[in-house]
Amino acid sequence: MNILSKKNYVLTVCFLSLACYVLSQDLSSVSGLKNYLKSQETNTQKIVKVITKETKEIEKPTFSINKTSFGSFSKDIKHIRAKQLSVENQLYGLFGFDKNYSFAQMSPITDELGFVHTNYLIYYKGYLVDDQMIMIHQKDGIITSINGVVKSLNDPLINIAVSDQQAFDNAREGIAVEQLVDIFPIETVFVRLDGDVFRLAKKVKIFSIQPLKKYYAYIDAHTGKLLRKISLMYCSDVEGQAHTYYNGMQLITCDHDDGVYKLKDNARKIMTYNGANWKGNDKEAPPENLIYTNATANWVDEDMRPALQVHWGIEKTYDYYLKVHQRNGYDNKQAPVYNIYNPVIMDITGKMFNASALSGSGILLYGRGGLDANGVTYKPLVLLDIAAHEYTHLVTSRSNAGGLTYFSESGALNESFSDIFATAVDFYTGINPNWLLGEGIISDRPFIRSMSDPGSEQLLVSYRQPDTYKGKYWEFTGKDNAGVHTNSGVQNYWFYLLCQGGTGTNDKGDNYSVTGIGMDAASKIAYRNLMMYLPMSAQYIDAYYGSLSAAKDLYGEGSQQYKSVIDAWYAVGVDSLIPTPCKGEKRLVAIETAGTFTDGSGDGMYKKNSNCSWVIKSVADKIIQLEFVNFELEGADNDGSMSDYVSVYDGATESAPLIGKYCGNILPPLLKSTKNEILVTFISDKSVQKQGFEVRYSAVVPTSINNLNLDNKIVVYPNPTSEQIFVSFKESQSAVNIFICDILGKIVKEVSLSQVYTNEEVNINVEDLPSGVYTLRVVGDKLNTLHKMIVNK
Repeated sequence: MNILSKKNYVLTVCFLSLACYVLSQDLSSVSGLKNYLKSQETNTQKIVKVITKETKEIEKPTFSINKTSFGSFSKDIKHIRAKQLSVENQLYGLFGFDKNYSFAQMSPITDELGFVHTNYLIYYKGYLVDDQMIMIHQKDGIITSINGVVKSLNDPLINIAVSDQQAFDNAREGIAVEQLVDIFPIETVFVRLDGDVFRLAKKVKIFSIQPLKKYYAYIDAHTGKLLRKISLMYCSDVEGQAHTYYNGMQLITCDHDDGVYKLKDNARKIMTYNGANWKGNDKEAPPENLIYTNATANWVDEDMRPALQVHWGIEKTYDYYLKVHQRNGYDNKQAPVYNIYNPVIMDITGKMFNASALSGSGILLYGRGGLDANGVTYKPLVLLDIAAHEYTHLVTSRSNAGGLTYFSESGALNESFSDIFATAVDFYTGINPNWLLGEGIISDRPFIRSMSDPGSEQLLVSYRQPDTYKGKYWEFTGKDNAGVHTNSGVQNYWFYLLCQGGTGTNDKGDNYSVTGIGMDAASKIAYRNLMMYLPMSAQYIDAYYGSLSAAKDLYGEGSQQYKSVIDAWYAVGVDSLIPTPCKGEKRLVAIETAGTFTDGSGDGMYKKNSNCSWVIKSVADKIIQLEFVNFELEGADNDGSMSDYVSVYDGATESAPLIGKYCGNILPPLLKSTKNEILVTFISDKSVQKQGFEVRYSAVVPTSINNLNLDNKIVVYPNPTSEQIFVSFKESQSAVNIFICDILGKIVKEVSLSQVYTNEEVNINVEDLPSGVYTLRVVGDKLNTLHKMIVNK
């Protein structure tokens, strides 16, 4: 068992920020780079105290917390005037933990406002629960707030049958690497998979230089299966970190020694190198002789202009963080930064379309651009947006929590903060600033991202971002580390509204009005949130609460800044943990990318006496598809009557044909309209409440059948019937579901088939059904048909 040791346990926190990369196959030329990267894997954060139920005096909680289904929570408790020791004594009671749990207190951090921030890791039966964290904040010895991500484990299996060596071999094979930078200690941890499933796993760090990859691989401790891999390379969306090609003539700082001028800023510790001759064979940093030089202080050589752009850009970025946020270098300790332009060692194809930041070393790499295999032209990736975006990835990796996990919502927040501060640096310089990122760098689009209009129609659909949480263009799949470059648009738009203000209606149908507070206040709130309040696995709700805490610290709870933070989050569809029950009618627009709506109960029960409706509309040539991903309502009474139920109509009003009426805890089938509108209603009474429902909606192309309810694809007979009914298929179908519903919409029979073939008949026994009128619905990959069926005994 991996028992905690207060004396010698060290939590390693280190990230490699890297944008889309390639690497030379000449391994002999990268051995020095390998040694240098290995030497940088030393940043540690120590445990200073272990808290167990046996050694801790347990106190009854003096406050309560509400958590989301993910486990995120935040609570302002300054009115209680509690001391840190008292809150520590309440941790077991707050989270309902038994003696199987323990906590590890990390070394505290004191910020420039005098707040002390202390993080607590969570262990179950001696094993770390990965990415779970409690964050306690105090000032003048009084706890001001507590937040984090905590989820109870449901007695997961502890059966370790895989050795560390087996785990390492499986991880190496699963990630497909050859030459490693080093072999790192392997931890045994609980990793959270989909939903609330936790598995005991071997956490293996794989850092390879051939090919260049860096991951945490989670190997099932019992089976040896690769459960999950988390990238430690922050892809900066190579196609998107740019602003303008050149910024004209600018003042820079350079070194002068014995008549030679160098792109070396000694005060800021910024050096800029010619990567054409960099072989990566240096034990520490690139050699001095690769720094760009000039005969005079007037740098005008055209070949050097990309390097001059980089040098100036990082100087401006450094100055921004120092003057606006009092941060001395990306690590706040003035670690050196090594800019390397056109590093051919990373250029396996002879074409450079990328930029990267190696956070452990402070090395920043910039490609020269060119024509890619798709005929798209890239200009040199040396723009101010690139410099500031990449530099901010370095800053993020040095936050209070040790960075933001580069996956799903935490990864989207990671990308968004880099966009936010790239924009802030742009405005700081005052040289034609705007809310666009990547203007003119790629030939097939006018810009890469827009902070003010993430879903801009000037971009191809595949490049658009959502401006509403889980709304239009939200990426629900696992691609791109579960949408880190797409879903970042939500916080980007939040930041724009917080700065500039605005009014409108979001994708959830909510009207909003935000009063702008300006770039200075907005960026300080965002920075403090990133640095002090976000756990590594932060979700959007954590960013919501962290930004409120930051605004409260800086400007006070009654300030306009605090109110605007709330309003801007509401505008992008992120609200508090307090359930907001649905009410009245909302109108939604469906596109190919799925949106979601719920009963509004969050992690709790839906409200009594609900009466809600959603009208969803798409363009004329599409139909609406509904997929219920969660569903738990009060069940039907013995007589079949429903008190709490969801009804779905094939049109915009209740006069349209009823597709189905659902209650209980069985997921309704995949539903499709026959036209471009659909109505969903939800009714609950005053008694029993359950967890409620969540629905994904999207616009889909109708099948080749002009009308989904035509009978020519199946034949249902005999009808009426007394004992059995046959469904005859006129063409093959896959993923077939057959539902028989009573007159109230309750499913009374259900048949699921992975495949049926042309002229195949499916026999359904209905002799146990009482006489009456029923609805028979058949749904397949090319079929969605509804029939009236009569049982007559």
